[in-house]
Amino acid sequence: MIRALLLAAAAVFLSGGGAVRAQETAVEPVCGPRPPPIPAFPEDPPDPPAPPAYAPGRGMGTTLELGVGAVALADDPLAAPPPTVEWLAEVEFPLFVEPGGALAGWVMNGWWVEVGAGPPRRLESGPMVETGYETASWIALEAGENGWVRLRLLDPGGAGDGTAWVLACHLAASDPPLAFTPWEEWLAGPGPIFFRTAAAHALRAGPRAADALLSWIRGNDHDAMLEPLEVRGEWMKVRVTRPSTYCVSDPSPAVRVDEGWIRWRDEEMGPWVWTFTRGC
Repeated sequence: MIRALLLAAAAVFLSGGGAVRAQETAVEPVCGPRPPPIPAFPEDPPDPPAPPAYAPGRGMGTTLELGVGAVALADDPLAAPPPTVEWLAEVEFPLFVEPGGALAGWVMNGWWVEVGAGPPRRLESGPMVETGYETASWIALEAGENGWVRLRLLDPGGAGDGTAWVLACHLAASDPPLAFTPWEEWLAGPGPIFFRTAAAHALRAGPRAADALLSWIRGNDHDAMLEPLEVRGEWMKVRVTRPSTYCVSDPSPAVRVDEGWIRWRDEEMGPWVWTFTRGC
């Protein structure tokens, strides 16, 4: 059981045995050699619920706040693709009110079990976002120092806003393990990206609003296909193909290709760009 593994790891930490053994490989880059011990889980956990329906949000929609990144199953090149969101009933990790603050509860057996609260609240896929074909991820709304991440686990309503803080090394100790990926890293991998917003976006010669305007890119009509080349904070260098050749069997002979910098995110919406997670 993962609870036994976590408690044993905490015991190693408390006994002064150095880095938590269950986490020593995955944790050190984000939590240091001596991550905080993992709090004890409830001795009488609730039974797992029926598997939740697969209904995560779609990143191409303009109303979904995507925050700063995703928390999902850690990559395992030997593993088969995850079966939709059934893994929600398997992962286990503690939740906190704020970084380094009071324990808020635990994710376990497909529930958010809160400290000193009423009945546990079931984890659903609705607050998640699709990051691959029938692959859903939790949205990280903030990333703090020393591996702290604020997750949106539930839709707002009831007690609290449906968010809590977790520590990356605790996520890595889950079985199966979880990992946080910033959007700038994720967007560089799955394929071409497109603007989520309908407004026209400036393509500039450099990563500043004061740099020369090269052209305007129409948003939300999929006319322009973007290939990420480099990220500097809020700015991303892209190769722009207009009209898009993505999933086009007979591209237009008048294709125009430019390179420049775009503003790719803001604090309110998160990324302004996204990819088609289901391909063509």
